Amino acid sequence: MSSATLSPEDPEHPGGQLYAEAARLTPPGPPTLDTVRIEPDLQAFDKTQVTDDFVARLLDVAQQPKLQAAQALMAAEAGPIWTESLAAAKAKALAEIAERGLPVPTMHIWGANDKSWYTPLGLRLFDIIRENTPKACAHVVNRSGHYVFREQTEEFVRMCEMWCLGVASSR
Repeated sequence: MSSATLSPEDPEHPGGQLYAEAARLTPPGPPTLDTVRIEPDLQAFDKTQVTDDFVARLLDVAQQPKLQAAQALMAAEAGPIWTESLAAAKAKALAEIAERGLPVPTMHIWGANDKSWYTPLGLRLFDIIRENTPKACAHVVNRSGHYVFREQTEEFVRMCEMWCLGVASSR
């Protein structure tokens, strides 16, 4: 497993390959505007949403000493330990959701053009959620990659507002 994404594994639609590609394309050395732009550019359906301001903020985060220390630790001994523990936690969480559902109303939003976690994975995850979660809905947003809130901001806000109004009125 290569990500904290909760979607179930599927050999036909392997997730997380984009992150390996981003790592391959990122040269060694300290983060730069060009290197921190790689991952969001790969994730985007429309690269115009990867603005210079957004990339500058990503660079600020990437240059934080605590983040750099954590990344060095993950590249060394902690990486395999974290990956193994994450896989076990994911399996446990999926089993618990399948058995009991989620205890709160749940809105599931997925980018139809997500290149890192393909739509079939998102739909499989929603199938697990909806079985035992009484109030659950799913939205697959067209012309959107991984960052739906950035690429389809108005649609994202509209869905969230309608969901919150609906949940509030059903109480």
